[in-house]
Amino acid sequence: MFGLESNATPKEAMYGRDGYRPVSTIFRLSIEHLLNSVSMKIYFNQSCSKCRNAVAQLDEKGIDYQLVKYLESELSASELGDIIDMLQDPLEDLVRKDENFRELGLNGKDYVTKDAVIELLSAHPKLMQRPIIVKDGKASIARTPEKVDELTG
Repeated sequence: MFGLESNATPKEAMYGRDGYRPVSTIFRLSIEHLLNSVSMKIYFNQSCSKCRNAVAQLDEKGIDYQLVKYLESELSASELGDIIDMLQDPLEDLVRKDENFRELGLNGKDYVTKDAVIELLSAHPKLMQRPIIVKDGKASIARTPEKVDELTG
């Protein structure tokens, strides 16, 4: 570790023989601290006015959050499953039944199970309702300013 021979003590491996942490360790620990100290995640679509308004509310309140641009780096089936497991809203509300949904010839009654919703949103992430705010192990669709206020207390 950190260029020390294998017989270095754990303290030497972490701090080096001179007692100072290598810069790479400090940077890594700072990033880990930052990510762990952020208590809120917001799943965000830049073209969505509700998302932009929610972010503006959070910024105005000075609340730290992690912004997840789910259209730029698509969510895995596992990540979608985690969101669904934490979702406080009805599962079918997670699917946008908008023009894109209708153009695909889809039926809302087909997307009421976890597996069906994951399959749909994996193939068509634009159909995910937004913004989704995750806080304290709970996910909520936060389309109104009142809902954002409720979630941020």
